[in-house]
Amino acid sequence: MIRRPSLCRCIALAVAVSTSGCAQTPWLNLESLWSKEIKPPPGAINESVTQANVRRTICSNGWAAAARPPASFEQEAKAALVKRQGIANGEAGKFELDFLIPIGLGGHARSPENLWLQPIDGTWSSRTKDRLEAKLRQLVCSGEISLREAREAMQTDWKMAARYYLSDRELLDPLE
Repeated sequence: MIRRPSLCRCIALAVAVSTSGCAQTPWLNLESLWSKEIKPPPGAINESVTQANVRRTICSNGWAAAARPPASFEQEAKAALVKRQGIANGEAGKFELDFLIPIGLGGHARSPENLWLQPIDGTWSSRTKDRLEAKLRQLVCSGEISLREAREAMQTDWKMAARYYLSDRELLDPLE
């Protein structure tokens, strides 16, 4: 099993380096880490998914699809978020309803604290986040990281997690 430093430690190190004033690192750009786009909610988990039952839940084929709410719920939730965010109706198609902690990692499927609008296009699009979700699920199911680590990676800063867990190619290539 490959042991990696926890994402929380990596974020703490990045913040410490960037705020120390003694290091001007060209590769660390805090503006890009915390952009001014729509901020995700705090996240919420499905309490019935635990480390002890990942094989029967998130690692089981079809489980996430069965746990997903109906399309009508997702449409109503997206419409409410579009209205609350003040997004023009013509712009709503540029976003998708997303679960900050993915259903495939035991995120809550209906909690408003787990729902947000995510851009469909761009570097930090839903496509990039979907890649990260798949990678984290694979790592949890193979036992390389814990369910808690995967959830915290998504909840703390999914963009930093993408930089940590995905290769440059995975970050930059469009999905097929």
